[in-house]
Amino acid sequence: MKLSPLRLWLAVLLVSGLASPALAAGPDFSWSEAMASGKTIKIYGVSGEIEATRAPGRQASVTAIKTSKSNQTDRVRIEATPSADGITICAIYPEKHGRESTCDEHGMHGDDMEDTDVEVAFTVQVPEGVQLDARQVNGTVQATDLASDVDASTVNGSVHLSTTGLAQARTVNGSINVSMGKGTWEHPLRMKTVNGSVRLSLPHEVNAKLSASSVNGSISSDFPVTVEGAFWSRGGKLGGTIGKGGGELTIETVNGSIVISRAGGADGASDKKTKL
Repeated sequence: MKLSPLRLWLAVLLVSGLASPALAAGPDFSWSEAMASGKTIKIYGVSGEIEATRAPGRQASVTAIKTSKSNQTDRVRIEATPSADGITICAIYPEKHGRESTCDEHGMHGDDMEDTDVEVAFTVQVPEGVQLDARQVNGTVQATDLASDVDASTVNGSVHLSTTGLAQARTVNGSINVSMGKGTWEHPLRMKTVNGSVRLSLPHEVNAKLSASSVNGSISSDFPVTVEGAFWSRGGKLGGTIGKGGGELTIETVNGSIVISRAGGADGASDKKTKL
């Protein structure tokens, strides 16, 4: 079994005897429950990584580990809010002036947090067909080998997603790397960053309406695109249809390149790339 980077790091610490008593004792938060297809797991963090993998069965699980160089971990709590649609789990940080952030099925509410060095690392196991909604501020969001739709965002960090379903990804300072298993969709999908490149891998057959733009970077696609619009003097903008057209796909960056590839590499790629 291949260990995730977080679990490998913890294993090394435990074996070497360098792990803190809190880590050795187990996670700071643990939740587990059987979930039916169509439900949603929502994770709201502030600082730290969110890492998700596919669950082997119907049992979903979320664990969280808090770390702090200044021993302030008790100032951050993890709160879970169940609902008819699934579960929402938030890392609640202290706010200024003694106020408290709140967590409900719609997310975390609070906008004036105190400065702390506490990081919360979430590890999520997602059953097939259960959607994942992962929100972070400072840290990477990674979902590997899922079999459901994913919506992930951060501000300072990269987003890496692979799923047999659909995916959306947003960040400000970081790259986006997404692999999707579906080539048709109804609702608009967006991949957006400011400082970073975007790489999107799609299945062999795709039908979509594409809008891709980069101010300081190139755009290339393994899929033939019926082009509409014009080039910019720097970077470029590519708008048109892939295949028969269909759901909207918007890909945006300011400083970085955009690559749309066909899954399977050279065996599945078209002979001609659409490239700016």
